[in-house]
Amino acid sequence: MKKSYDIAVIGGGASGLAAAITAARRAKGVSVAVFEKKDRTGKKLSATGNGRCNISNTGCEDLEQVIDFFGSVGIALRSEEEGRLYPYSEEAGEVTAILTACALSEGVEINLNSEITGMEAEPSGGFLLFVGEKSFFARNVLLASGGKSYAALGTTGDGYRFAKKLGHSVRQLIPALTAVEVVEDLTSLKGLRTKAKV
Repeated sequence: MKKSYDIAVIGGGASGLAAAITAARRAKGVSVAVFEKKDRTGKKLSATGNGRCNISNTGCEDLEQVIDFFGSVGIALRSEEEGRLYPYSEEAGEVTAILTACALSEGVEINLNSEITGMEAEPSGGFLLFVGEKSFFARNVLLASGGKSYAALGTTGDGYRFAKKLGHSVRQLIPALTAVEVVEDLTSLKGLRTKAKV
């Protein structure tokens, strides 16, 4: 018999963990599982803001909700002069650890090394999820697999593929940030942030 869940969250990054925590809190008694293809949750989150964890910014549409959510898991935020929000600890790895621990304490099942290799909508409702040779059933699926910006950290565009397969439209992807190749060796500048024009 297939293992089944009320809610399956695809992706164990910042949005996946936050969604799983919120679902478990609001719908007591439902089974919530996170499927993360990497060997740990929040790999990209742990690298955010050069390791300081740029969580959001003061121009965020739902800023109060963001601050309330992070406060509810024990993460106090502060803003810099340009409006970027960071945890007081300025430790991205700590934010990942707190979100993961909070999800587990809310009863969320976290499945690591569990890349969803296929997904099918069931005619009678719900979804079949495939992880290699294993299959799972979920009444609801939330795609939180990130964009397509950092393949080494897990964001390879999986969510777009699944969304298309399930009948959703996906616009052409355009990078918001991208690398610039130079001839000079600029290794010593790694991690430095500055305003510049090209």
